Amino acid sequence: MSWYKTKYGKKLILTMAPETTYVQGGLSNWTVNNICGGDYLAIIEQLSNEIDLLMVQLYNSGSIFDLNGIERHENSVDFPISATESVIRGFTGKGGLGTFSGLPEEKVVVGLTTCASDQAYFNKSEIKSIMSYLLGTGSKPGSYTLKNTYPNLKGLMTWSINTDAKMSSQSSCNPSVAYEFAEAFEDIFGVINNSVSKTKIKSLNIYPNPTSNQVVIDTKELIGENISIIDINGRIVKNLLVTNSKTIININNLSNGFYTIKSAIFINKLIIKK
Repeated sequence: MSWYKTKYGKKLILTMAPETTYVQGGLSNWTVNNICGGDYLAIIEQLSNEIDLLMVQLYNSGSIFDLNGIERHENSVDFPISATESVIRGFTGKGGLGTFSGLPEEKVVVGLTTCASDQAYFNKSEIKSIMSYLLGTGSKPGSYTLKNTYPNLKGLMTWSINTDAKMSSQSSCNPSVAYEFAEAFEDIFGVINNSVSKTKIKSLNIYPNPTSNQVVIDTKELIGENISIIDINGRIVKNLLVTNSKTIININNLSNGFYTIKSAIFINKLIIKK
């Protein structure tokens, strides 16, 4: 991340989408001792300043404990509500894990499934009730009482927006109503901007091409990066670190044929050795 900041002058976006076992599982002695409960807590703790979004998968997990030590089952609205509060407020892990300090609410996203066959599936009205309570704009929908409200929660995550877009007649894993998750999101956070911005794609300037002995590449924007030459079987036949604004590569020892030049920030370029 430090390298990226130095190289490009902006922060590398860092996100995590772990399963509940490795996060809220730290609240259970049995989970800690038997199935890696809370194993990601140390990573989240040490990267708390760098992480932009934590999106715990609040589904496919079985039950978890809340901050009060009460078991919450994933088919209950109390499950995502209590789990979200846990990662914001932090807690003392079981089994000697130590203290997890929690993350600021603006770094936390509520991760829900769009698969209707999952026990953790919630319909549109349930999603809205869960989020409204967490954001402090609605009443308590279950039995879990929040210790605070979190109006700066970052949003909602689902593993597959494709699943949300399909009707249940097409698959057992689709919602009963198409776009139910998306509509719930828009009701809570506002209309999604679906506009597409066009980005100019950069292409390497390589010459001569075709060539028989060497190629010259304009590499001013690639200083400090690696470039590779790859044959038609996907094997890297040359790999070098760019140190100058122009790079000359000798390809005398390569067989005649087609090769791809690959770099970090340009589209791949085809060259022909004749």
